[in-house]
Amino acid sequence: MSANRQTGAALVICLMLLSVLTLLATSTLGTAAIALALAGNDQYQTRAFEAAEAGIERAIAVIAAGGATPGTIASTIAGTLASGDSYEAVIRMRGTTAPPPGYLDTFTAEHFEIESTGTSLRDAQTTLVQGLFRVQPPAVGGETTPGAPPACLPGIELRLNLCVETGWTVRTYWRTAAAAGT
Repeated sequence: MSANRQTGAALVICLMLLSVLTLLATSTLGTAAIALALAGNDQYQTRAFEAAEAGIERAIAVIAAGGATPGTIASTIAGTLASGDSYEAVIRMRGTTAPPPGYLDTFTAEHFEIESTGTSLRDAQTTLVQGLFRVQPPAVGGETTPGAPPACLPGIELRLNLCVETGWTVRTYWRTAAAAGT
């Protein structure tokens, strides 16, 4: 009579243990799915950051090539990377000042600020701000005649009615303005 009671008790205990293991496996799968979504969000945020960096590098190339000139309040460039992520960079002219330390006083510096926003999937977005100077050497060669552009020496370009050598860029500051995403 006692053997029949023990057989039934073992079945109930086994069913209870099986239920506990099923609940444990289900909660582990849910936790893994959440961790996977978080890792994906982090990846898209990183891609948005890289797209914003690409926008800054493109804007610096435009400034170095003379595409953004003094007197230009702001200009916008946009692009899409091979990954499908995109950027939009706004170049703002902040004025012409004395050059940063280490340059002769005869040089001038055109101060620019670039604000680049990179966008990726899942609405991941990062905005970076980069300040820089385009250092310009002093005007050389040619004479300025009222009403006529100067005649520049070979290898020297005419800019703002002055003959100048091509300038170079000096980065001044960098910061992350904003980051958003799900």
